[in-house]
Amino acid sequence: MNYVDGSDASPRKNNKQTFACVITPYIKMKVISVTAAPNQQVKYVPCVATIGFFDGVHLGHLDLIRQLCKEAHLMHLPATIITFPNHPLTVLRPGHHPQLLTTIEDKISLLEQAGVDMCYLIPFTQELSQLSAYDFMKHYLKEKWNVKRLIVGYDHHFGHSNSDKKDNYKIYGQALDIQITTASPCMLMGETISSSIIRKAILQGNVNKARTFLGRPYSLKGKVVHGLHNGHKLGFPTANILPENIQTIIPNNGSYAAYTHVNHHTYQSMVGISNRPSIGHHLQRTIEVHIFDFQEDLYGSTLQVDFIEKIRDEKVFDSTTDLAAQLQNDAEQARHLLNSIDS
Repeated sequence: MNYVDGSDASPRKNNKQTFACVITPYIKMKVISVTAAPNQQVKYVPCVATIGFFDGVHLGHLDLIRQLCKEAHLMHLPATIITFPNHPLTVLRPGHHPQLLTTIEDKISLLEQAGVDMCYLIPFTQELSQLSAYDFMKHYLKEKWNVKRLIVGYDHHFGHSNSDKKDNYKIYGQALDIQITTASPCMLMGETISSSIIRKAILQGNVNKARTFLGRPYSLKGKVVHGLHNGHKLGFPTANILPENIQTIIPNNGSYAAYTHVNHHTYQSMVGISNRPSIGHHLQRTIEVHIFDFQEDLYGSTLQVDFIEKIRDEKVFDSTTDLAAQLQNDAEQARHLLNSIDS
């Protein structure tokens, strides 16, 4: 097993107040959509590849990508990611909408920053889900994508039959002249890093753990829309955020210390996520961002919020006076936490 030093996963300040992820220098990655020109014959160069959905591109994924890039370098071939723009569960469980850590655009950007040379985007379909592991390896990996070596994630399985194990992949690889390497799991804080563990942490409000396992803060992007404007009345004007992707995971209700990216600048902030229990009962959750020392009109703008740490759970208040006092306390706690990071 591979172990990650969690100290490198904590946020660090640079001259633009952004966070550094444990990744290799930026390069230009070639992205190929398999469906972009279905009738066009594309000649794929030989490559070393790995397959997966890579939601979050977390530290475990980055460890796998390091192994991929090392093998590719030794073979003088491009390091290639084969991934899907849609989550396989949307096909395997019709009507299911899995909550995601990253949009496809963010995932591609993170893979590019991680040092990947090429990325093949293949829509996950019913037809693809019915293929056996051998047929997938033969018709796609060998004949279509010209894969010479496949790095298989420790928990990744492909092919219609659940009976196919890692040893089967190696047998099929020998028959097809594809070298198979099984990657080791990546451990941190006594747990195997995985997208599911990170999703669970975020849903529980443990954005600090999510930040550690991701190697960067969990981020949410959204457009600023009009709300009820109650924040202005309480002395804490907020930007009401509508997530740009309905499948984006939203942390559980409460108050959070965060950084907000606005027009290429980064500001200390606090974020309130709630059903507005203190003001009225609403079915739709709200995400309200109060940016410290900021006065500009943001309506219509798109913001990125980086969640750093939860300050408190959601509370119900008897009066707006009590709520305003709590918001003042939240702001002080958030500033103190973020100042300790920025110092």
